[in-house]
Amino acid sequence: MRLTCPNCNAQYEVDEKVIPKAGRDVQCSACGHTWYQYPMEVALQMRAAELDDDDDDDDEPASGGGSAPGLAAGDRPRQPPRIDKTVLDVLREEAERELGERKRAQTGLETQGDLGLVRPTRSKAAPSRIYGEDDPVPEEPDTGLIEPDEDENAEPVRRRNLLPDIEELSSTLEPGSERADDTLDDVGTDPEQKGFRRGLSTVFMIALALVVLYLLAPLIVAYVPALRTPLAAYVGLIDGLRASVAGLLRGLVGG
Repeated sequence: MRLTCPNCNAQYEVDEKVIPKAGRDVQCSACGHTWYQYPMEVALQMRAAELDDDDDDDDEPASGGGSAPGLAAGDRPRQPPRIDKTVLDVLREEAERELGERKRAQTGLETQGDLGLVRPTRSKAAPSRIYGEDDPVPEEPDTGLIEPDEDENAEPVRRRNLLPDIEELSSTLEPGSERADDTLDDVGTDPEQKGFRRGLSTVFMIALALVVLYLLAPLIVAYVPALRTPLAAYVGLIDGLRASVAGLLRGLVGG
């Protein structure tokens, strides 16, 4: 199918499948002109209908004498079939509606609504720069800091006021540290507490050793057969104590 630009008469060869039955917008790559293109069949039918409308408007005689004398009745050119005006009106309406929708879509993509951004206001100092006036000096905020004194003799005094006195810090820390050291010495050197801790640790270690010896007696005998007799006596003593404790508990529970 051949397309011809109505603006610059540039011609393009395209596939007929590219143009749908309802038509579509086509843009010339040479001049950028856009027009609405119908398929070849619909374009021919619309062109024939326009020619028929023009023929109906002319007041030419319809009799056979008005025809060319050299042409017979069978040699007259066949005219293309006429399309109903209703179909043409429907096609035009559809084409106009689609073209309007595409234009609105393009307009909606190109334009941008108000985003609610506030334009920055120009400061009042701008006209002063235009007319050569000096800009106003902004006032410095009051930060509560003491401005430095230009007097050189006041520098050591100001530093003493800002920094803490070392003698005062030492006087306040020494008594507390001494009390803490005294407390640690008292806790660490108490003979009663030290004796209690040592005794408890010793009893716990002896009990743990006896339990381990009782549990590992068969293994020790297997490696050191010479200890069979004392270990057997020790295991028998422990078993007797266990039996006595068990009987005592049964008596308390049963009584």
